Amino acid sequence: MILFISGTDTGCGKTTFSALLCRAFSAIGLKAGYQKWVSTGNKRVSDDASLVFKQLGIAPAPRPGSLETPYCLSLPASPHLAAAREGITIDPAVLKNATMALHKDLDVLVVEGTGGLMVPISEGLLISQLVKEMEIPVVLVARAGVGTINHTLLSIRYMKEVGLELSGLILNESGPTAPDIVSDNARIIGVFTGVYPILVLPYGAQVDNRALDAVKEAAKILLSQKVPR
Repeated sequence: MILFISGTDTGCGKTTFSALLCRAFSAIGLKAGYQKWVSTGNKRVSDDASLVFKQLGIAPAPRPGSLETPYCLSLPASPHLAAAREGITIDPAVLKNATMALHKDLDVLVVEGTGGLMVPISEGLLISQLVKEMEIPVVLVARAGVGTINHTLLSIRYMKEVGLELSGLILNESGPTAPDIVSDNARIIGVFTGVYPILVLPYGAQVDNRALDAVKEAAKILLSQKVPR
């Protein structure tokens, strides 16, 4: 199985969730791997991959150009712009081949996106178009607090319009959030889309092993490819 972890925007918690999800799959007996198609902001290493591999107890982090991190770019910007500044074009065939090569030796491959679904890889290709072409189901990570309703409704509507498969919605508390706001956000997103979160990831989960049990349950749902209604 391959799962694509996307977000409603940048900094919503994709990397934290990706790390916990890899740990959860491993904890339930599966051989799991992680991949970051395009990293921006550091040409020497993928900062996101470094965080995930550290959480998994694996060192050193994969190098730029590896199957795990095919593209690492200096400019902290959209992949298409960061690549253009370095005089290169991100080749979707490189990403596809790297994903297939990694996946053949794994039970589950977690592929983390860059920003949201409509981020361009190049002038003519959105991340979502490549995900759709490869028929990879998407796990959508959204903020749990104020502002998430708009971003999440738009993302889910877009996914439905272009025919992307949504395997699960994750709400991530990227900061301390009032519980009544979180619960109402989850409820109202469900009212308008029919999709309710399979997990609310609490603030500080990246350093709290208690979150792992909850992520294990989310992992089992993702394995079944069923989103609770």
